[in-house]
Amino acid sequence: RGARARAGGANCRACSFRQGVQQRGGGGGSSSLGGKMEADIPAGFSRLDVDTLAHVASFLPCSEVLGLDCVCREWACAFRPPRLSLHITRVSLRGTPLSSALRAFARRFPALSTLSLRGSDACGRDVGVLCTSFRSLISLDLSGCDALQDAHVAAIGAALPQLQMLSLSGCRDVSDAGLAALLAHCRSLSSLLLGWCDISDFGLLSLSSISTSLTSLDLSGCAMLTDRGVAALMRRCPRLASLQLEGCREVSGWALATVTPRLRELTLSGATLVTDAGVGAVARACTGLRQIALRQCRSISDAALATLAAHCASLTALDVARCGVVTDRGVSKLAAGCSQLASLQLEGHADVTDASLHALAAGCPKLSLLNLWVCSNVTDAGVAALAQACPNLTSLDVRLCSKVGAVAVSALAAHCPSLTALYTERAGPVDDEAVVRLAAGCPRLALLDLGMQEPTPAFSCRWRTSPGQARVFRGYECG
Repeated sequence: RGARARAGGANCRACSFRQGVQQRGGGGGSSSLGGKMEADIPAGFSRLDVDTLAHVASFLPCSEVLGLDCVCREWACAFRPPRLSLHITRVSLRGTPLSSALRAFARRFPALSTLSLRGSDACGRDVGVLCTSFRSLISLDLSGCDALQDAHVAAIGAALPQLQMLSLSGCRDVSDAGLAALLAHCRSLSSLLLGWCDISDFGLLSLSSISTSLTSLDLSGCAMLTDRGVAALMRRCPRLASLQLEGCREVSGWALATVTPRLRELTLSGATLVTDAGVGAVARACTGLRQIALRQCRSISDAALATLAAHCASLTALDVARCGVVTDRGVSKLAAGCSQLASLQLEGHADVTDASLHALAAGCPKLSLLNLWVCSNVTDAGVAALAQACPNLTSLDVRLCSKVGAVAVSALAAHCPSLTALYTERAGPVDDEAVVRLAAGCPRLALLDLGMQEPTPAFSCRWRTSPGQARVFRGYECG
């Protein structure tokens, strides 16, 4: 109803535009682009090719495209073809059953190639409609639809064999049998997300049917996986570039010793059997590694950081939050060997001091995200040095760093204009003047967490913000 109302207004504007053109031009002559399109109305979009229309539509939210679709036949013809991507979770269905909405969307966008039903609680009936209505899909996101079972996944495979990306993350009733039935038909999958599904080592054997196309695989939370299954996977999928094994507690780094050199992204967070030696095996096998997450791997220490620094010079993101023992020694070696580092998570390491920040300032000028939560020995001086050397910093977390306060915030304001998020809850004191400097020096700041700090009674915090730019503030009242 809302789309129709907006469409009605747009239709009136189109009519006014047409009348104005006729008055200025002295006539209402029409040209025949395909025999139907009027030359003097905004629907001249039909003169653009499909690629240009797709680019125009990509800037519009789905609700607005629906409104334009309803203006007139010319506009419908102009905007239907380029709508190749649709996220149902971003459209208010106003109580309409999902299956009915899918049928309506299929009539409007018959050439849809990308569909996201993430978190929509889609069930078997909805999958049936999806399979019969959207036969051109190459990308489908069903993550969080926990009512789906093996039979539904098998139906998707049979109806949409051309799929290239499929996400079933959180579909806990999808098992090895469903995966095998899916892959019996979908031989072109390049990205497959199976996080927290009921997949075991046996299920991984069926991935051999897509070994030449699979480049991205998410098996996070698949608790039955072991080293044996992962090692077999590595041998069968030589093109794998991204692998997620978060929370797979029976997997150690040794399973990845034979990993393909093409691997660029690896997540082992929460895999408690992973050790320094296992990470070393991965680093030596994958010298082109760009991102690795080892959060809460309790056996990881400075040795792993040193090995990564020695073998993975292209590393851009590392997460070692709440690992074993990470100190200045390991961070210094990392900074010296990985000059491309842009994201570093050091949460929970009290042995990290200003020496680490000085090393990062000297060796990693591209650093944009740094998490120092609970790094209690970091001080204002270290953060100030880092801010001066890393002007591209966009996110900094210094919560519970009691030695970091107003001096550090002022340094960020002076040297980091791209800062978008700053967390200082329960850090050192931050005064009003530092916050004012931050507001003036960091116009892109979208999130400022000052915890429970209270402003002075005479102070009123006013922030200049671009229209529509969302900002979150904790601690200060902003008027």
